[in-house]
Amino acid sequence: MQNNRAASKFRTALSKPSALSAPYVGWLAVFVVAPILLVVVYAFSKVPSPVYYLTRETGIVETVTRETVNAELQADDSLIITVTTEDGIAYPESPENAISLLSQDNTVLVVSRADATVVMTVRFEGGGFTFDNFGGVWKSAPVFLRSFWLAFISTVICLVLGYPLAYILARETRGIQRAMNMLIMLPMWMNFLLRTYAWMSILENTGLLNRFLSIFGIAPLHIINTQTAVVIGMVYNFLPFMVLPLYSVIVKIDRHVIEAAQDLGAGAGQVFRRVIFPLSLPGVLSGVTMVFVPAVSTFAISKLLGGGMSNLLGDLIERNFRGNAYNLELGSAIALVMMVVVMVFMYFVNRFGDGTEGAVMM
Repeated sequence: MQNNRAASKFRTALSKPSALSAPYVGWLAVFVVAPILLVVVYAFSKVPSPVYYLTRETGIVETVTRETVNAELQADDSLIITVTTEDGIAYPESPENAISLLSQDNTVLVVSRADATVVMTVRFEGGGFTFDNFGGVWKSAPVFLRSFWLAFISTVICLVLGYPLAYILARETRGIQRAMNMLIMLPMWMNFLLRTYAWMSILENTGLLNRFLSIFGIAPLHIINTQTAVVIGMVYNFLPFMVLPLYSVIVKIDRHVIEAAQDLGAGAGQVFRRVIFPLSLPGVLSGVTMVFVPAVSTFAISKLLGGGMSNLLGDLIERNFRGNAYNLELGSAIALVMMVVVMVFMYFVNRFGDGTEGAVMM
């Protein structure tokens, strides 16, 4: 009776909000909710573009585009700004004798050699809510298809390789299971980029693989900088994420259930098809999710092993956030669409997994 009361109090304490949960809530808000909100805001935003207005001494006001403004940083860290108007006149007329001052209200005062004063005012206009960023996403449809296709191939290969390995591992003794689990997880202790660089040295044209093939007189294989190399890198890096969930589920299958099916006259194929595989389906779905999601968003593997020839969604997003394009709005729109597609995929995977409990009775 006392044990039941203690257990009831313990469950009640766990069900109530605790001060111990505050750090986890804060971590969730800072590292999960806030980045997602930023992506959503940028995806539906249009950055105001600068509009330059020129005011001469005569009071004439002109609008100048960004292309007509040239800013040059001098050796003494001074900034010389040259503005070309619609009539082809450049201010200042002599840049070497010009001085440029930037005030706090974004007004640039340019004084030329002839003491003709031109004031340039910068105003940011045209910002606000927009769906235009998703038009650029549609232009990236081939990259989406390539990313999901390569992720699908990698997931299937990981499942084909990982399921037999997990099944054999689950049937071994405890000592062998611990040793094999250590070997499976050992590469994961190494840096992700180092593992990918290692595959570069293996797959390159003069790498270890082609050197080994040359011993037998086999012509060198061109694998590096191809989609095949990208798939190999994905399978190598994400295979443990398939094996470990499968192993954790298969090892818990009661052997008496398998023996009962055999006693009822089921062959090896029927036992696997109607007993083992349905009972291991939660592990299959978990492994598929854990492999497919990182594979569809990776960019280091495609950049190093694909050589930029097989750009994936991760490369496209990285280029818009850090590359020369630097288009945060388009990068956020691509990331948001990818996130929605992945969430829909995970939803259907979970819905399909809800019915696996009764699959063994089919």
